[in-house]
Amino acid sequence: MGGPDELVLAACEGDRVALETLLQEFGPRVEAEIARKINPKWQSVLSSEDVMQVTYIEAFQQIGNLRKKTPDGFLAWLRTAANNNLKEAIQGLQADKRPNPENRIHAPKNQDSIVFFQNLLEESTTAASGKVAWNDFVRWLEVALLKLPRDYATVLRLLYFEGKTAGEAAEQMGRSRGAVYMLCMRAIDALRKLIERDTD
Repeated sequence: MGGPDELVLAACEGDRVALETLLQEFGPRVEAEIARKINPKWQSVLSSEDVMQVTYIEAFQQIGNLRKKTPDGFLAWLRTAANNNLKEAIQGLQADKRPNPENRIHAPKNQDSIVFFQNLLEESTTAASGKVAWNDFVRWLEVALLKLPRDYATVLRLLYFEGKTAGEAAEQMGRSRGAVYMLCMRAIDALRKLIERDTD
């Protein structure tokens, strides 16, 4: 596919395989940095996996905004995004006087998961913005998950409806954690395409 510089340029132009390659190369380094920064008192409710799951999705959505289109620029951009997500997660925990270890930071469940998907898809899909009412979206999401390839639907249900970490989902699906991150991004992309088609 070319060297690192070509990969970054391709990713910025929408090449998902190039972006996945970059995340597989640089993601573990950033995750290790994040893991070292999490205070032990938060480790029962927040992990580096949680932070990186959100960060990978943001990278998938916002790679076109990368200004310094070099490997070093990509790494710095990914590191900044991860650190910002860590900061926001900790601020959320600090605002909660009684954080519940059962409620993972990244994992909305039940009604919250519906809101999460609606926001995620509408923020990244102009065709969907403002066009899908709440009840219609709930019905649409239920049907859409059935239309996705089995692994796509499984990873979304595990991560966002059952509240599994990427590591737990990887173990259950017999995949690596990195593969789960990539699968999650592909599943969200597939959902985005479905909503674009269904709201045109």
